Amino acid sequence: FSLSGITITLTTTTKMTMVNNRNNNAAINSTTETMLLQKVATADKTSSSTAAGGRKMLDSNFQPGKYDVICGKGKACFNHEGNKYFRSMIEEYLSIYSKSKSKLAKSNIVSTIIDRIRNKSPNGGFIKNDTTTGLWHEVGNHLAREKVGQTMRDGLHTNYRSSSKSKKKMRQIEQAKANTTMKTISNNNSEISSKIVDLHSKSTSKMSDQQLENMFTNANIEILDELNRLQKHRQQQQQFHFTTTPFLLQPPPPPFFNIPYPQQRYSY
Repeated sequence: FSLSGITITLTTTTKMTMVNNRNNNAAINSTTETMLLQKVATADKTSSSTAAGGRKMLDSNFQPGKYDVICGKGKACFNHEGNKYFRSMIEEYLSIYSKSKSKLAKSNIVSTIIDRIRNKSPNGGFIKNDTTTGLWHEVGNHLAREKVGQTMRDGLHTNYRSSSKSKKKMRQIEQAKANTTMKTISNNNSEISSKIVDLHSKSTSKMSDQQLENMFTNANIEILDELNRLQKHRQQQQQFHFTTTPFLLQPPPPPFFNIPYPQQRYSY
């Protein structure tokens, strides 16, 4: 029986209790967040189905105001005064939205933006025009949240790699690098350069699609064979350089100086 053993046992028990409490609190918070997100989704579906086809029809003489967000494509929608105001509001929340760690926090930001737009324009909000009837309708919470989320992702395209703008820019950069590399290879290799020139001279408008495809396929195979040959030759050169360089560049050994140790003088 020792006090040190009791102290270690009590400390271990206290740590285990704290860990269990922390795990239980995390599980409760996760469950609460999931329940709240389900309530938001249920509210969206309920509100978006209040009218025929999930839309809330507006008055026949309704015209978009300066705070209405037109959901659609084209310059007319993009340059509308309400859409410009909407994008400026998105800019206000971009930093907070990008730093939010949970889905519930991001969902609350989206709800705040939707509420602000609808408070500014109580008779409109997020609207869309029916091209068949020419009438306007409010799109409902579900489509409004999609609109806000998509605009958020477009605004954060530098952080979200799934953004179409970011992907397009990366493809353009990669294509430019590939073109530059291919141009350098063809200029430095007469075999590849002659094959490309020969390919252009042989291709005519009178050839069928199958003939052109076969000709380009054969030319690509020949160019790839040439590139493989060059790569093997380069590897052999690097291997030869690696095996011979240490002997050629090895410095001479330092000179050896035979320095005698000082003789000790003893007094008798």
